[in-house]
Amino acid sequence: MLFVLSCSYPAECDKYDGRCNAAVTSLLFFRSPYGNPSATSPSSLTGVIYLFRSNATSNGILGGIGGRSGADTSCAGSRGLYTFPDNSCTSTRAFMSIDAADEIQDLGSNYGVPSTGPVQGPAGAGIAANLADLLDGTTSSSLSGAGVLAAATDYWTFSTATGALSANNCNNGFLTGLSGQVGNSSFSNGQWLDDGTALCLLGKYLICTCY
Repeated sequence: MLFVLSCSYPAECDKYDGRCNAAVTSLLFFRSPYGNPSATSPSSLTGVIYLFRSNATSNGILGGIGGRSGADTSCAGSRGLYTFPDNSCTSTRAFMSIDAADEIQDLGSNYGVPSTGPVQGPAGAGIAANLADLLDGTTSSSLSGAGVLAAATDYWTFSTATGALSANNCNNGFLTGLSGQVGNSSFSNGQWLDDGTALCLLGKYLICTCY
């Protein structure tokens, strides 16, 4: 598989960022159990879904590669920077909608993200009772409150408040000349996923799952 390395934000890149280091991309994407993008079953011993942020921001061409592959590679490259309370989780996926067949609300059926375990921040703070609870319009905590992101931080979701694909999706994560839907870390209502749009040429974090 050929990867195009594109480090659009060099100030935020480091040795762990696969977009800036081909060796890291190869190691994390193919060899490490962390961030296995082909995994289709839960790997966490407790079924917990952890939410964490990507190490670097990305424009609408997600991870410098684009689409689901680019977003997931960015999350895989960031997994090793975190030690979760139940550190057995070995599968990662970007928490965003890419196209009509690959929406946030499809993460369970498409990728085996567990549906019954709790959703927590990287240090174990509760966000929702389970995946369905996460997408019902309110959360127990904002992402900033759960330690996922700093307060008032926008991040790409390409999603509506229910986890469906938004019409604003940077052409499914492949163009920068459009707008993409963003969520906001300070909200625990629907705005946590759908807080308006941003130009796809801007750098935004991705939210990732570890399960």
